[in-house]
Amino acid sequence: MKPFITNTWVRRCSNSTARKNEAYASEASFCSTSRAGHAKTKLMLPKQVFARQVGQGTQKLLGVFKTMATKNAARNKYKKMTMSPKEYQTFAKSHEPNRSVAANCLRAFVVGGAICLIGQALQDMFVHVFGMSKTDASNPTVAVLIFIAVVLTSMGVYDKLAQWAGAGSAVPVTGFANSMCSAALEHRSEGLVLGVGGNMFKLAGGVIVYGTVAAFFVGIIYMIFGIRGH
Repeated sequence: MKPFITNTWVRRCSNSTARKNEAYASEASFCSTSRAGHAKTKLMLPKQVFARQVGQGTQKLLGVFKTMATKNAARNKYKKMTMSPKEYQTFAKSHEPNRSVAANCLRAFVVGGAICLIGQALQDMFVHVFGMSKTDASNPTVAVLIFIAVVLTSMGVYDKLAQWAGAGSAVPVTGFANSMCSAALEHRSEGLVLGVGGNMFKLAGGVIVYGTVAAFFVGIIYMIFGIRGH
């Protein structure tokens, strides 16, 4: 029995020793692997972070350079626009669309002639229907034309007609009424006194001033040379 016990005890001891050795070996391999991995991560992590930081910094610098280039281009673009009045007129004329003089003259002739035809029809109506003379009928004729022009301007119709006809709608008395009414409508939000009253003659003021001055000098010439109208 003793040899059997001895052999069994030896086997058990050897088995336990082998198990312990295997456990120690596995633990040692795990520790070595973890240490190696830890050391590897310690060595690789700063490189990755540095590379990422360099990449992000490069992208930021490129973005800053692009922004600066865009701002400089915009500044140079606006600097070129600072030009003298003559240069601006030349620049504006070079970008104006080509206009047909014959077509514009034809439009002005047709529209201006149509307005004068309406005025003549109104005068004849006052003369034949209401029994007025031609001199007396001229005042209500002008008043009716001004009224029609103001109504059409308020409706936005006369402005479209003026864009198409040009001087044909500006030269008659209806153009004078359109300039006063459009200025009053534009500044009506500023009040009746400072808005409408102060800006109503903004466009028509020049016509009134130079028309009055021209009539004054023409009257002096008539008086000097003894010319009298009949």
